[in-house]
Formats: sequence, C-alpha cells, structure tokens
Amino acid sequence: MGILSFFKTNENSSNNDVESNVLKVILIDSGNNKLIIIKALREILGKGLKETIDMVDSIPILILETKSINEANNIAEKLEKAGGVVKIEEVLKISQIENSLSKIEIPMLCPHCKSPNSKLEQICEWCGGNIY
Repeated sequence: MGILSFFKTNENSSNNDVESNVLKVILIDSGNNKLIIIKALREILGKGLKETIDMVDSIPILILETKSINEANNIAEKLEKAGGVVKIEEVLKISQIENSLSKIEIPMLCPHCKSPNSKLEQICEWCGGNIY
C-alpha cells in the first residue's frame, strides 16, 4: 500500500500536477488464488471470462489508464483485496519532462583549455581565459 499512500497524500494538496497526469493501474501478480482475481477483474472491466483469463495469464498487465486518483485507488484496493499485487504509475507529460530537462545545468567548455566551467563564470577556473 506504499504506492497508494503516495497518491492519497497528494490527493488533497493544492498542487494538481498528479491530477492532470495519466495514472496507469498495473496488476503485477495475481497472488495465490487466480479465480478471485478473475472475478474482480470481470467486475472492474466488464469483460468476458475468456478474455479476463487470458489477461491474468499474461501478467503483468495494464488494467486501466485514468486521470482520476480516486478511480485508480479504488481499482487498486479491489484487486489487492482479491489478493493481487498492484502498482500505480504516473505518466509524465512532455511539458513536465521538458521543464525537468531545462533545469539541468550543462557546464560551458573553455574555448582555450576545454575544461568545464559554470555558466555563470566568465573567466575559466583552470586557465584564466575568457569563456565568452
């Protein structure tokens, strides 16, 4: 339940980043009794018996993609009560990945000695030459 508690703590926060991302509910293990997991999956997904059995036989499987934390938690709880092991993954938006990448500091190379220097420095720490 460690993963679920992460989303429950973020649920009431003012930061809506988790809400706006897509959450994937993944069934990792069916536990000791596949029959109970099959019944739970049929109830959750509304699929036929054969299709649900095939899903359980090909674990790990993606159960659902949703933007709702509550929906992801409810499905995870149902599957965990049935004895399954569930993982909830957050899929980041491209804009969030780009924002993360823009915060990475890439050092400037000195044109004289090719040593890395901070972008804020104008004089090379190694050779004393002008970087810009």
